[in-house]
Amino acid sequence: MKGSSVQPPLTGPHGKREARKCIDLSTRLGLSFAEADAALGVSERHLRNLRRELPVAQLGGKLVLPVDSLREWLRRRAEEAQSKTDAAVREILGSIE
Repeated sequence: MKGSSVQPPLTGPHGKREARKCIDLSTRLGLSFAEADAALGVSERHLRNLRRELPVAQLGGKLVLPVDSLREWLRRRAEEAQSKTDAAVREILGSIE
């Protein structure tokens, strides 16, 4: 997504208020959890609960979510949800025919 950007939360990882910066996703290789939660529109806590599912790299002591891998993970999740919906609709339609 060329030129896409996201506004991170106003508080930093240690609860300190930070200036809101616009993150240009087209120039980033990885995001912190705080940046990724803003990009996905979910809470950082929810994102951390999904950690085992997410594509995460550890760089030193910091966890980083690679942007391209995160996009692919989200695309697969959306496709899986759509497949489940399609299957449910087929089952319902099949039962009324």
